[in-house]
Amino acid sequence: MARTLVTRRILARELVLNAATRPLNIAVPAGIVIAAFAFAWWLLPIAFVVYASLVVTTVLDGDSAEAIGHEVYARARGKLPERATAGLTPVIAEKLALAREAELRIHRAIGDSPVSLVDVAAEVDRLMEALEKLAPQADRVAVYLAEEDEQVIRGRLERLRGPGSGDRQADEAKAQTVAALQDQLDARAQLSRQLSRFDAQMEHILATLGAVHAQIVRMSVEEEAAEQGRVADRVRDLRREVGAAADAMQEAYRDLD
Repeated sequence: MARTLVTRRILARELVLNAATRPLNIAVPAGIVIAAFAFAWWLLPIAFVVYASLVVTTVLDGDSAEAIGHEVYARARGKLPERATAGLTPVIAEKLALAREAELRIHRAIGDSPVSLVDVAAEVDRLMEALEKLAPQADRVAVYLAEEDEQVIRGRLERLRGPGSGDRQADEAKAQTVAALQDQLDARAQLSRQLSRFDAQMEHILATLGAVHAQIVRMSVEEEAAEQGRVADRVRDLRREVGAAADAMQEAYRDLD
């Protein structure tokens, strides 16, 4: 399920929509329109000018913008899907659940912040989208490694590497089997390395999200958003690492085919 990102465009749209439908902004020009129909048609352009002025004033109002920002983030948090982890292996499910908890803490902190942190929120959402795609890939690898006994494969390989039978076709078939089993062991070793890297990467991501949460709280207390770009870049770098890990894991899994 696709996630809805809270972007600058969404916030701007909500600000304009709020200003355009604000009761006071509608009531005042509506009164002028009524007066125009009753007394003088030349009042109609004035009604339009007054309405536009009220809308612009509301959009530029800091208190109004802050209130709308909190509302938008609150709605976004409420719409975050409940993503089940029951189908994942325990280790993968635990790491993903911890990342989701960190994500929710960050969104709460952003929603409660007196400063706008749109860029950070968007990058955290994109990072979690990447993790939601990577986790099932890591899970498939974990399941494969658990089901395919390496020692059994090595035992078959050692038996087939014994003396030949003297029958050319039989020996060629055995050689092909030996090569296939060795390829399987090599691919399995590569998958095992990828899974170890996923585990280390998840630990890195969890630690970084914890640091990002702390930075957001500090910026909120100091009411200073100047560091938002640096924090967003930090999360963006994580997302790129996750994308590279997903590509590498797909390639390693494809080698088993």
